[in-house]
Amino acid sequence: MARPHAALAASFLLFVSGCRTGDAATASTTPAPDLAAAADWRMVDDDPRSIRSTTDALHRARDRYDALTPAAQARVRAATRSLAVNCPWNRSSLQLPLALSLEADKVRGEGLDADQREAWRQLRSGLALHVETLDRMVGSDWPMPGVTDNLDQLHAPALQSRTDLLQDPHPLASTHQLLLQIDVLVPAFTTTTLATLNEARATLDADHPDAWPLSDALVGWSAALEQLRPHFTDPHDQRILAEMLAELELYQSKSC
Repeated sequence: MARPHAALAASFLLFVSGCRTGDAATASTTPAPDLAAAADWRMVDDDPRSIRSTTDALHRARDRYDALTPAAQARVRAATRSLAVNCPWNRSSLQLPLALSLEADKVRGEGLDADQREAWRQLRSGLALHVETLDRMVGSDWPMPGVTDNLDQLHAPALQSRTDLLQDPHPLASTHQLLLQIDVLVPAFTTTTLATLNEARATLDADHPDAWPLSDALVGWSAALEQLRPHFTDPHDQRILAEMLAELELYQSKSC
């Protein structure tokens, strides 16, 4: 009989983690397109992790949510907020895009040519769209765990409110602490926690079954950053991009 958390990982189609067995590993090992060789960075559409394809997936997820009835939107929001206070991977899926966006704002972009600057602009816009889409579904007032929620055992800096993360001078470092908790907390899921997560999953399966692009977008940003990184010449920028990629790689190595 499979361990409960393993069975959960195989079945989840979550609002932010979109846990589809094997996809993250396949996407991360498939060679990325040579974005630098493209005349128009937005037109690299033959790879699902291109900037344009990733942005399009986010637009589709947002548009689908917007098309739901008010009652269905309320159910999706309740489900996503439940996942965000009970599953560390889903919490990191909520926290990481904002942390990445905040770090990207610190990049100067020196040494880039016109096409590379445009690609970087598109990537930053995509990260902002990612955050906006999550805010649409979860609410910009991120839920904090109550005494009956599984993540009540976490504290700062691993667990942050949206306001706290916005004010954090090192948002990726704090998010790193959350990512490290995934391997600790997921194997220890109780029957009660699993039931709570399964209930949220069932709601999303019924009302918003294709919400998974929100996690696939993180794979897309990772591929784009990997291609862009060699073109940044400023050591300050190189350090930030290396940190962004390291956290994305860590996220992709985890599961729920």
